[in-house]
Amino acid sequence: MKLPVNRYALRLLTLAATLITTPTFAITLGQVDDFQGGGFSGWDPLNYVAVANVANAGPLGAGDNALQADFSNRFVFFNQGTHWNGNYTAAGVVKISFDVQHQNEFPLTLRLGIASGSVGQAGSGDTYVTDDSIAVPNDGQWRRVTFDVTPADFVPSLGNTNGTPNSAVALTDVTHLRILHNPVPGDFVGESIEGSIRVDNITAEGVTVDNADFDGDDDVDGSDFLIWQRGVSVGTTQSAGDADSNGTVNGLDLAVWKSQFGPAATPAATAIPEPTSAAIAALAVVAGSSLQRRRRRI
Repeated sequence: MKLPVNRYALRLLTLAATLITTPTFAITLGQVDDFQGGGFSGWDPLNYVAVANVANAGPLGAGDNALQADFSNRFVFFNQGTHWNGNYTAAGVVKISFDVQHQNEFPLTLRLGIASGSVGQAGSGDTYVTDDSIAVPNDGQWRRVTFDVTPADFVPSLGNTNGTPNSAVALTDVTHLRILHNPVPGDFVGESIEGSIRVDNITAEGVTVDNADFDGDDDVDGSDFLIWQRGVSVGTTQSAGDADSNGTVNGLDLAVWKSQFGPAATPAATAIPEPTSAAIAALAVVAGSSLQRRRRRI
């Protein structure tokens, strides 16, 4: 006998299965906040931060929008949207990059902060900040900066109140992402100082492969070294000497160049080694012997 189908129960089961199989992380690899739509993409949280979408102010100039944030107290702003929350580990996000420009009277010392759960006063809660900072000169030039966001790159903030802080666990359930300026290591809040900053193209990135072939000719040689040399402290892209894709040309990129120096691999069947001095001498002896034999036969 055929049993009647309870369509309502079937819908509930289907919905439950969907909820179980749907990923819980909102962040996605490759997502970008480029501010081309004229909005703030959620970067507008604090009453002492004034934000504006500025047309034609981005790194590409005309037609490229950028976000400007003016700080009257703490130099920090964070994202109120959900697209920067979630499981960074499951999404494969290991780096966050963005373009930055400023002309303050002081150089920026930028860090990233994350939290799992709610954030309280002075960074209380399960809060973390990048151990390393990135210094950005105050010359008004756009620069690309890249932060690694693996567990080893974060330390518990000075205000962390989690009894057993664990950045690896926090990265699987990020509820808060912030960009801040503070020379003090471990401080989750921005320095108490007035200033402004422009940012653009905030990007979630995955694993990148080091590449010191800056001129793209399939080998790593002296030409690539010269490109690196010209790009030190000013270059921000791979073609300008940034081998490790961290947005800065420095000694780390030279180390990559040294490790990759040499021509591209050549198939063994077509490889023709240069003759050594001993081999040349041996050929000369053989040639001389052959010539003497010919003279004796004449």
